[in-house]
Amino acid sequence: LNIEEADKVINIVDIMTPDPVTISPKDTIKQAAKLFAEKRFLVVPVVENGEIMGILSVKDIIHSIAYFS
Repeated sequence: LNIEEADKVINIVDIMTPDPVTISPKDTIKQAAKLFAEKRFLVVPVVENGEIMGILSVKDIIHSIAYFS
């Protein structure tokens, strides 16, 4: 199956995670790092009051630790 064929038969709704693990903007870097380590995630949606505020990545955490150290 190439990308053109996949584009015709696969919709995002068919492959997305319907109820993803999220993190709050009020959580700490330590909490986020623990979540990434335990779940082996590279990114996680940041959600507050049911609204997506952004996406947090492992790269974001590493950058913040390096920047504020």
